[in-house]
Amino acid sequence: MNWNIPWVEIGAIAAVIAIIPLLIKATKYLFSKFQKQEAAIDEQKSLANRQAVLDQVKRTWIANYLETSLYGAALIDLGMTKDQMELVDNPWRMELRKVQEHTGQLLPEGTKIVEVFEDEQHALLILGEPGSGKTTMLLSLARNTIAQAEADSSKPIPVVFNLSSWGEKQPDFTDWVIDELEQKYGVPNTQGRYWIGENDLLLLLDGLDEVSAAKREACVGAINGFYQKNRLANQLVVCSRMTEYTALTTRLQLEAAVILQPLEPEQIEAYFQKLSKVTIASQLTKNFTKEQLLVLSYDHPEAQALYPQLTSGKEQADIVDLLLDFIIQQGQLDTLLSTTEVVDEFQALTTALQQDSILQELAQSPLMLSVMSLAYQGMGVDALQKYDTIDARSKHLWGTYIHRMLVRRGGNAGCTPEQTIHWLTWLAQKLKLYGQTEFLLENLQPEWVKTALQKKRIYQMIIGSGEITTSDTLALGLSRTLKTT
Repeated sequence: MNWNIPWVEIGAIAAVIAIIPLLIKATKYLFSKFQKQEAAIDEQKSLANRQAVLDQVKRTWIANYLETSLYGAALIDLGMTKDQMELVDNPWRMELRKVQEHTGQLLPEGTKIVEVFEDEQHALLILGEPGSGKTTMLLSLARNTIAQAEADSSKPIPVVFNLSSWGEKQPDFTDWVIDELEQKYGVPNTQGRYWIGENDLLLLLDGLDEVSAAKREACVGAINGFYQKNRLANQLVVCSRMTEYTALTTRLQLEAAVILQPLEPEQIEAYFQKLSKVTIASQLTKNFTKEQLLVLSYDHPEAQALYPQLTSGKEQADIVDLLLDFIIQQGQLDTLLSTTEVVDEFQALTTALQQDSILQELAQSPLMLSVMSLAYQGMGVDALQKYDTIDARSKHLWGTYIHRMLVRRGGNAGCTPEQTIHWLTWLAQKLKLYGQTEFLLENLQPEWVKTALQKKRIYQMIIGSGEITTSDTLALGLSRTLKTT
C-alpha cells in the first residue's frame, strides 16, 4: 500500500479531524437551543390554555351559574350590589366527618369550604339533602381556587364536571376527564393528559346522585381507581345527595366528608335580619339626602356622639351604615320605621316564621330560604296564612315565586305567563327524562320537538325576550319541584 500522501492533504485531513469536536459541540448547542425554543413555545401554549380554561370556568360556572343561581338571584333581585351581597353570605351549617368515623363534628359558624378543603389534603366529599346548597358550595370553592390559580401558576386548575355524563358510556375515568376537558373547555387531548400527569388539575365533580342508580356503584369505583392512581398528583371534590350516597355499598376513598346540615332557627333569623338591614339601607339612601340623614341622626340623642363622624365628609352610603348600625344596636328600629316611610319588607315573613312550623321546616333549606325571600318579600301577614301540610305550603310558595318572577322580569315576548309556565314545565320534564341537569340550546334533541309550532314556542320562550336568566331560574325551580314529587 502506498502511504506517500502529500503533506498538504495530510494537513487538510488533520484540520478536519480537529474541528469535528467543535462541529459536534455546535450541533449540540443549536439542538439544545431549538429544544428550549420549542419548550418555551409549548410553555406559552400551556399557559394560554390554562388561562383560557380559568376564564371559561369563571364565565360558565361562576358568572352564569353561581351568581345567577336562586340564591344569587334572590340578592340581585332585592337590589343588592356585589359588596352588599357579600354581607349577606349564604348561611351554612357544616359537619365534618373523617374517613372511618361514624360521627362528626360541627364546624364553627363562618368556616369557609376552602379552609376545610385545604385542611383535608385537597380531597373532599360534599353531602346534603336536596336544596341544602351542595352545588353552591362546590362553586364557591371553585371561585376561591380560581383566584388562587390566577395568582399562582403552580396552583392546580379548577374544572367543574357533572358525573351524569360519565354514566352515559362509563368510559375509563382518565379518558373521560380528557374528553370532558376537550368538549367543555376546548382543551386538546395531549394538553389534558399532560395536566393530569403533572398535578395541574382540581376536579370538582357534581351530581354523583344524578348518575343512574344501576351505574352509580361503578362510577364510585372508577373515581376511586383514578384517585388512587393519581393520589399525589390530582385534587378531587365530589358532590352527592346524602340518601343516594348512603345507599351505596362502595364508598369514595377520600379523606373526609362535609355534610350540610339543616339550618337552625337562629341562622334563619340572622339571615333575614341581614336582608332587612340591606333593604332598609337602600330605601334610606334612595329617599333621604345626606342632609336629611344628618338631621335624622341628630334627632336621636344617643347618636349625637356619632355626629362628628357623620359630618366628616363621609359618603351618603357610609352615613346610612353608621346610622342604621347604631339604631339597630339601640333597639330603635321600630321607632325609625314608625317615623319615616321606610318599610321592613321582611317583617311579616319573620313573624310568620316564628308562628308557622311548616314554614320553619321549609326554611331549613338554603334553597327554600332564597325562594322565600323572593316570593314573600313585602307581603303582609294576612297573605302568609298558615297551611296544614308541607305540600300545600310548597305549592303556594312556588306558585307565588313563579308569578312574581314573571311580573318582575316582564315575561317573554310572544308568550303569556301561562304558556311560559307550560313550556318550562315541559322543558323540566324533558331534562329529567333524559338525565340532564343543565339546558343548553345546542343540546336540544330532535326527538324532543315534534312540530314547527313547538320549535317556535320554545324559541320565543327562551330567546324572545333576551332574558334567558328568567327561563333558567324558573326551569330550575320547576325541575326541582318535579324531582321532589
